[in-house]
Formats: sequence, C-alpha cells, structure tokens
Amino acid sequence: MVVHSEADPNHARQSVRQLYALQVLSYSGNALSKPYVNLYVVASGISASVLGVLLSIGALVEMLLPLLLNSLADRHRRHRLLYDVFLSGLVLGNILLASFNQILALGLGVILIEGMMRPSMTLGLQLVITRMSHEGRPIVGRVRSFSSLGFGLASLLANRLFTLGGYFALFTSATIAYASSILLSGALPGATTQARPKSPPRRVPRTRAFYILLVSMFFIMMAQRIGYAFWFLHFQQNLGASTAEIAVIAALMALLEIPFFNMLDRILVASNLYQWFWISGVGMALLWVIVGFLPDKSWIYPLMIFRAFMYAVSHLTTFLVIARVSQAENVATNQALAQGTIPSIATLLTASASGWIYEFVGAQTLFTIISVIGLLGMAISYVALRNVQPQD
Repeated sequence: MVVHSEADPNHARQSVRQLYALQVLSYSGNALSKPYVNLYVVASGISASVLGVLLSIGALVEMLLPLLLNSLADRHRRHRLLYDVFLSGLVLGNILLASFNQILALGLGVILIEGMMRPSMTLGLQLVITRMSHEGRPIVGRVRSFSSLGFGLASLLANRLFTLGGYFALFTSATIAYASSILLSGALPGATTQARPKSPPRRVPRTRAFYILLVSMFFIMMAQRIGYAFWFLHFQQNLGASTAEIAVIAALMALLEIPFFNMLDRILVASNLYQWFWISGVGMALLWVIVGFLPDKSWIYPLMIFRAFMYAVSHLTTFLVIARVSQAENVATNQALAQGTIPSIATLLTASASGWIYEFVGAQTLFTIISVIGLLGMAISYVALRNVQPQD
C-alpha cells in the first residue's frame, strides 16, 4: 500500500482536502447520471422490455466483473488503478449517453453505468478506510459525509441543468465530475496492503466468520435493495407525493446524512463496532415497517431524519465490519463479494416476487416482509461476529 507521508502538515492537509473533493465530485457524478439513465433511454424510443434486458446485463456485470477485477487487484496490489478503471467506465458510459441515440451506444452506456457505479463506490470507501487506518486518523465518517454533500447538492442542481440543456447537460456534467475524480484519485492509497516488492503475492484464506457474514449480508442487502426499489413508488402511488416532491426527498436524504456521518467517527472510536452494526440493523427494520404504514405524505420528511441516522450507521459499520473479518490482502475482494456480488444475486432472485407482492398484496405486506428479512440477516451476523474481537 502507498502510505501517505504526514511529515509535512501542509501536505497532509492538502491531501485530505483533495480526498474531500474526490468524494464530492464522484458522488455528484452519481447524482447527475444514475437517476436519469432509464428515463433517457425510454425517451429515446427504446422499449421497457429492452431496457429490462439491459438492466439485467448490467446487474450481471456488477455481480461478476468487479469480483474478478478486485481479485486481480488484490494479487497485484493495484487497487487505486482499478478504482480509476471503474471511474473511466462511468466516464465512457456518460459520454455514450450524451453523444448518441443509437441502441448499441445507449445499451453500452446503460451497462457501463449499472455495472461500474456501485463497485466504484465500494472500492473507493475501502481505500479511504485503508488510508485512515494506516494514518491513525478516525475520520472515515467525515470523509464519507462529503460524498453525501456532493450527491445532495448535485441532486438539487440537476433540475436546473435539465431545464437549461436536457439530458445532454446532465450526462456531460456527470462526465466532467467523473473525469475530475480520476485526476484527484491520487489522494487514495495505491493498494490495501503494504508494498512488498521482493515477495510474491500470497494467498490469504478467508475466515469462517466472513463466510457466515456473507450469508447474513444476503438477507440484509436483499432487504435494503428491495426497500429502496419500492419506497419512492409507494410514496407516489399510495401517499400522493408528486415527482417534484420525490426529487426534493432524494436530495434531502443525502444532505441529512452529513451531520450523522460526521458524528460517527467519535461514536465508533469510543464504543463497540458490532453493537452499532446490530443497532443499525434493527433501526433499518423499523424504518421499513414505518414506511409501509405511513398514514400520509406529511410523515415522509420527519422519517427522513430517522432514515439518515440509521443509514449512516448501517453504511459505515457494514464497511468496517467486513474489513474487520478480512485480511488486508483480500479486503477489496471481500467488500466486492459482500456488497456487490451477494446483493446482486439477492436482487436477481427476489425482484420479480417483490414486484408481485407490491402490486397484488400491498405495500404494507411487502415492507413488513422486508423488515423481517433484515432482522434475519442481523441474527445470522451475530453468529458470525460473536467470537471476533471488535477492536482493530
């Protein structure tokens, strides 16, 4: 791993500011592209059936390609290079969407964005954790808060950009944000391990705790992905929220996370990591039940405050827990497995059934089932973590 020197305080401060800027720009790109890809593709004349096929291919790419590439990065200690590859894929995907309206170009753009966005986020935060760990600076939550800042501000800006220049303005802006992120990625360490140029890469076996945790992540991530796939639809169809209100809620979600991510650094240093991981699991389960039984849309906004706290705890502790049961030599691949491959499998297996339950049984039933699934995952994680020390 490239260890950043802290001998020069000015250099250290500049490097951290560069890291903050990287988070803002990379997540701004996410906000300016991901929510609008499907809308643009359909507006370009591609049928919903073809779009479904493209999304399925994108899910397969997300499930398989990052696993292979992270394994190679683990072996050759080139994780920052892989991060740049993911960002380059997002640059190319947005260029294709901004420049062409032919089905092949649009299809490749969709696949690249669907397949590269989440892996870039996962690997990027793992490299932040690696750097902060080796520097002994517990500010991962603060760094992650700048990601929420970028996403929230870009979400607010998106409507204005669309008014001025349509989808072209959105995807061009996303391209600029991602390209700028590549230029700033030097703030991240080169790898998750110390460089050992005279020794060959070694294979590190995965722990039993990690494999049990994978089973728990299957259920935890299944609940989260299904919940987030249907809750805006529920807000609009059953609670009467308008499209403009949904856009405001989406921006508010990210902005409300900022203070909680900043708070978590001190909280997690002073307390038990696993306990907060389990608390967040119970909190997210409670969130989904509340979502299903909201009486009207006026309750959505105060609920976003509760959601912001629980999401921040869940998001950060999930990364840290996976890192805790991994070795430095395979932590990037383990993050890809737990937060990419396993959730994608869960989505592929349950998406159709979830849609059927929502349409024919009802939102209350769906969100109650989601809550139970999340609690089951947390119960399994207790088995995985009960004999692993929470202190790193």
